[in-house]
Amino acid sequence: MLAQGRLSLSRSQPARAIACYQKAMSVQSQYRNLHHLSFWEMAISNLALWQVEESLKCWRSLHKESTVSVLTTQGCIKLNSSLQWSKAVYAYGVAALLVQLGGEANRAEALKLMIEVPKLRQRIAGKSIPLEKFVARKARKCEAQGGRLILPALELAYFLHSVSPAPRSVIAEKMLRSWRPRLSSSSGAPPRRRSMGGAAPSLSFGTIGAWQGNSRVLACATSRILYVFSVRNEIYRSLMGWLAVGSRCTC
Repeated sequence: MLAQGRLSLSRSQPARAIACYQKAMSVQSQYRNLHHLSFWEMAISNLALWQVEESLKCWRSLHKESTVSVLTTQGCIKLNSSLQWSKAVYAYGVAALLVQLGGEANRAEALKLMIEVPKLRQRIAGKSIPLEKFVARKARKCEAQGGRLILPALELAYFLHSVSPAPRSVIAEKMLRSWRPRLSSSSGAPPRRRSMGGAAPSLSFGTIGAWQGNSRVLACATSRILYVFSVRNEIYRSLMGWLAVGSRCTC
């Protein structure tokens, strides 16, 4: 079932992949590490569907079990050794999605986790995990900005390869629309107009709601939004590249 879930996700069928992982967890309880793998894959698949709250539940499960202490026969307390790959990434996953969801309570909880992320980094054979370097840097930035980051869940989804298998409808109707609240809460003068080549149509923030009917407006709006918030160009190319694909599964 785990292999079937990975195959479904590679075919842009994240909903079917989640069902496979849930079934894989329900059929056995002996190997807990397979449950951890299922939680990780479900977190990625839910991000591909832009179901942030459902993905947050999976990240919470990973973070909780990575910090579980057990009492040994010698009376010593040690951490659960079956889930020790990267506690820093698990903690950042929870914090990033809390920041994305917004709210003062979520932001306060996220800030506490962000402060702990750099302390949870580990070295394996003298080498650091590259993803841990990334989350530690983002955590320090979040702490410096008082618990604020721009679209941390979408950025995390890109680095965990949740964007490429996402259905086109999810990218157009959910992922790209996630910029709209950020635009309404931003301050300062409107950004400089930036087209994708040639003369661009006049575009205001209010016209973003009509994305589906005009692909050129969608492309121009995405370009401007990314310019405002300095989101990585790789994320932009990934989103727009998958929107340009002729046929994709929309399940």
